[in-house]
Amino acid sequence: MERSPDWLSLCTDGTDLAAEDAAALETHLLKSSNDIEARAKLLGFYFTSPDDDSQQRRADHIHWLIAHRPEIHLGAFARIHPEYYPDAYNEAKRLWLSTVSNSPDDLAVLRNAGSFLASEDPDIAEELYKRGAAIDPGTSDWRQLLGGLHFTSSSRSTSSEERTRFAREALAEYEAALTLERCSLEALGILMDIADAAVMSENYERATEAAERLLADAADHADTFQYGNAVHYAHITLGKIALARNDPASAAEHLRAAGEVRGSPQLNTFGPDFELASRLLSMGQRDAVVDYIDGCKKFWESGASRLAKWTLAIERGETPDFSKR
Repeated sequence: MERSPDWLSLCTDGTDLAAEDAAALETHLLKSSNDIEARAKLLGFYFTSPDDDSQQRRADHIHWLIAHRPEIHLGAFARIHPEYYPDAYNEAKRLWLSTVSNSPDDLAVLRNAGSFLASEDPDIAEELYKRGAAIDPGTSDWRQLLGGLHFTSSSRSTSSEERTRFAREALAEYEAALTLERCSLEALGILMDIADAAVMSENYERATEAAERLLADAADHADTFQYGNAVHYAHITLGKIALARNDPASAAEHLRAAGEVRGSPQLNTFGPDFELASRLLSMGQRDAVVDYIDGCKKFWESGASRLAKWTLAIERGETPDFSKR
């Protein structure tokens, strides 16, 4: 049986295309419009280009793929920012809703449509994910996706009451996902979600349980990509809990431990968590934050200049803005 291409990898490959190669692919598509691999590479090529013409071309490919191959998962490469490109977003939304109407029980369509709409139209995405969960109740993914929707709503909320409510709803969905997940490696990711949602909902007992289980279970996956993530975020979680319990000294030790991990594909690319570091710095824990930054230098090579800048600022008695990457 022929294996399907790794579409996300093809998109990633496209980010390295030369302009003349991208132009050749566009010409090729005029005669062979069904060449999905070419479209995937072009999505990657246009993804990092800021000019409007490139983004319009990217939107054209996204619209074509929604209409003709909606089952293909392309992640962030197939998203459109509605604030900057409202017409393109609205057309993609129309196409997704039409596709869902024509294929109401297609799980891939439900997932991809929900993923596209989750940020701007979470109510629609929630309906789609719930439909997927009803059709496929034994799969953890749907409950995890629902948890992510509620967690995002919690993070965006300006009301403490709403923030707590959404966080509790997220936690309930993540707990349901964990009971359904049979793969111990996948369970590590769900445990990280549980730890985050439990802290957000101020359920520190559950957050502690999740973080401690992360540390215990991570040892069984020391040779996987998830090991560094699990250990890093377990200690970040325990540090946040220590702060909530007015124990900055323990929080500082957990921050140091979070920086001692060997890294992971995610940490190496996107960088470590700096929320705990920022809070501890505001409480005078300068040495712990500098130690954490030094530890992160081992794996976050692309952030080396920022780490050096932040260290220098702290040594000068200044407070760097970790949110500005």
